[in-house]
Amino acid sequence: MTEDGDTSEGEAGGTSFGPASSATPDSWLTKSPKPPAASAPPAPESGQDEPPQGPPPQGPPPGYGAPGYGPPGYGPYGPPGYGYPGYGVPSAEGNALAALLLAIGSFLICPVIPAIIALVLARTAKRNIEASGGAKTGEGMVTAAQILAWINLVLVAVGVVAALLVLTVARQSTSS
Repeated sequence: MTEDGDTSEGEAGGTSFGPASSATPDSWLTKSPKPPAASAPPAPESGQDEPPQGPPPQGPPPGYGAPGYGPPGYGPYGPPGYGYPGYGVPSAEGNALAALLLAIGSFLICPVIPAIIALVLARTAKRNIEASGGAKTGEGMVTAAQILAWINLVLVAVGVVAALLVLTVARQSTSS
């Protein structure tokens, strides 16, 4: 062992280029290598091989980060989440939900006006979803709202035509 605490052999008998086992992990980074002496190198202690020749290793051993820093890619708030950075969970388009609710409501209350508003909102929602580039969802709600609104309008139209036919037939049968 030398006077600064470094050994030329590891615990298993192999050559070690790092700090001694009693040194702190960062202490060997701060030590500056001693310039070679002009005289002959000191004789190894009894039972030890000669120290390795060549320049000492520079920097920490591979696989270690710089002192004071955690693993790469981890910010102060822990590991990054799933997906690509800058993208959150897609949200549903609000107009799609409103259109679906109006289309369903058009079967229960005032059939024509909510169905027409649902068709307009569904068209607006579809444009917003396509323009968002995947940030907004709700295509299924838009499709369901359009189908329900059209079914409601067709049923109302068929009901109006049927009522007019019944009135026409009743009027003709009472007049003759």
